[in-house]
Amino acid sequence: MAERQKNGRFPPRPQAAPKGGRGWGGAAKGEGARAGLTPGVRALRWDEAKLAEKAVRTDALKGVMWEIAMDASEAAPARINAADKLLDREEGKAVQKTQLSGVDGAPLVIERRIVDPKADE
Repeated sequence: MAERQKNGRFPPRPQAAPKGGRGWGGAAKGEGARAGLTPGVRALRWDEAKLAEKAVRTDALKGVMWEIAMDASEAAPARINAADKLLDREEGKAVQKTQLSGVDGAPLVIERRIVDPKADE
């Protein structure tokens, strides 16, 4: 057993070092190592021709949603869903706000009560 220190406590246990030495694998190597993007992947991601194709497909799908939303022969839920999706893409989704304060910005009041179950009898 280890001897106690002058303050009466036992000394801390020695920690074993990982196999590869200090740390768990070392620093990331090379540009984009953190993001995982090589220059070839970056070039594909921002390829002008692919971006133009994507814009054409997006416009065609918006047209389909517009036709469904305006077609009176379609079922109402399908029309509402198409209109909702189209508005989300055109106008952007609404921000969901969560109120974390009381009325008019006052502090939120939390009341705790201890109820005696025998008091009701």
